[in-house]
Amino acid sequence: MTQKLANKKYLEHETKKLTLKEKNLEQHWDNEMKTFYNKYEESIKKCKEFDKKSPVLEIIDVEKIKQLEEMLNKIYEETNLSDIDSLIKFFAHCLKEVLKIYI
Repeated sequence: MTQKLANKKYLEHETKKLTLKEKNLEQHWDNEMKTFYNKYEESIKKCKEFDKKSPVLEIIDVEKIKQLEEMLNKIYEETNLSDIDSLIKFFAHCLKEVLKIYI
């Protein structure tokens, strides 16, 4: 009985550690995303507005942009999401679920 209680206590402790680690990872990636958006804020604005001055849009063909836009709209409809941040978080959550299956 003592061994089972000790094992239970150990597992509870490990659960707390993993939960804390998960929180820290989420916070880390939130900070990384904020840093990225702050660093490339001007370029992101140009891309969102399809500004021709955007160096990214100069490279991409208009037809490819239309295809990408259609694809994103289909994904937004299927997932009931409205912006790219929510979509990224949705995919990250799905990835966690898939990883749980294989671990």
